[in-house]
Amino acid sequence: MERFISFMHFTEFKSKKFLNKLLSIEKKAYLDSPLCDTIYEKGFAVNGKAFNYLNSNSSSFSDKVFKPLMSSVFDELESIYPSTGEIFLSYVMKNITNLNNLENLKSIETKCNEAILEIKNNSKNVHKDDFDHFLKYEISKSSIPIIRVILDNITINTKIYIETGLIKKTVIKKTNDFTFNLEFDQDFLLNKDKWSAQDYNFIIIDGYIDSVGEIYHLLTKASENLEPYVLFCKGMNEEVKNVILQNLLRGTINLFPVSLEINELNLNILADIAMCHKSDVVSSLQGETISMVTRRKLPKGKKITIGKNYFNLEPLVPDEVIERHKRYLQKRIDESTVHANTELIELRLKMVNADKLLIRLGLIHLEDKNFLDDFKKINYFLKHGSSGIVNVDNLDIFGDFCKSIPTMAALNLLNSIKSFCKTIYNVDGAIIIK
Repeated sequence: MERFISFMHFTEFKSKKFLNKLLSIEKKAYLDSPLCDTIYEKGFAVNGKAFNYLNSNSSSFSDKVFKPLMSSVFDELESIYPSTGEIFLSYVMKNITNLNNLENLKSIETKCNEAILEIKNNSKNVHKDDFDHFLKYEISKSSIPIIRVILDNITINTKIYIETGLIKKTVIKKTNDFTFNLEFDQDFLLNKDKWSAQDYNFIIIDGYIDSVGEIYHLLTKASENLEPYVLFCKGMNEEVKNVILQNLLRGTINLFPVSLEINELNLNILADIAMCHKSDVVSSLQGETISMVTRRKLPKGKKITIGKNYFNLEPLVPDEVIERHKRYLQKRIDESTVHANTELIELRLKMVNADKLLIRLGLIHLEDKNFLDDFKKINYFLKHGSSGIVNVDNLDIFGDFCKSIPTMAALNLLNSIKSFCKTIYNVDGAIIIK
């Protein structure tokens, strides 16, 4: 009994009537929030009605219960596609006091469903003109120059990699290196972030290295000339691994074994690695032994960088060979009847796509919220634009926040509005733990 009284002492029940009154107060607080930049106590600036409302102090109950619930949806939408969080907050807060009966909830759901249907019917494939329209209406003028550089240096096949650093200015670099994201033994990095080499000797083995004797001649040559070596294989015996690690720690060899883990993706990846190197794969099926091949003079690669579960390399083959290999993989995808196999081949196809854009964001842009929002938008647009883009000028749910938006972002927003409104309607009371 004492435990029950103690629990009651630290809880408080809020009725539906109280919650409805709270929602009226919150609606007014939102509508009264300024649009201008606001400097808060800790020195940070907040821009726009939505951010000013969420960062303001309402009642203690609101700050503990309602705003965290609202903020979680807002933050998730903004992280996916900037401006959708603001559209969500604007529409929900203007209608929040109407969520006290079923008819009003159904009216909101009907409006969202009608908008979803219209968006699906009017969604169109992205063309070059849509990029120009997108830049003009959805991106800040100050962000356009750098985003224009990005757009001018990509094609539909370009893969974009984004990094951050302590450099002041943003650096954009176009490369034609291949990047393989694979699972392999990381111990050979010796706690370093990466290992790089130029004019490296290499051997690609379609098999497991069972004994030190199989690579004895390779280790001997590596210790004699101290040239860089890369050994691609499908795993190795623990004794072999320890011998290599001991020699690496002593500095007697400069060798990196890309010892692949055995999984479905890695089973056929050696063929892609060999294609990039304009080389063959050593296989016992062809009557070759590892020991026999390591006695020969090994071919050399141009440049390779190996990091944690990835390596990138400069190909030795001309573009036409790469394109022919990509067409081969694409044909296998088109002719495959098993979806799981298709996904694995698609991963291989992505890895042999050498067209990449490396973007290293500098402090000048990392500290600019407007730019980061614009950058998120264009990044989302590039990733999901293939699913369509839609003009939302005539849909009042979107207000003046945007004129066109990627279809997936629009549908995600409308479904979030429906879900949140249904949650508010279904709340009949709240028990607060003090």
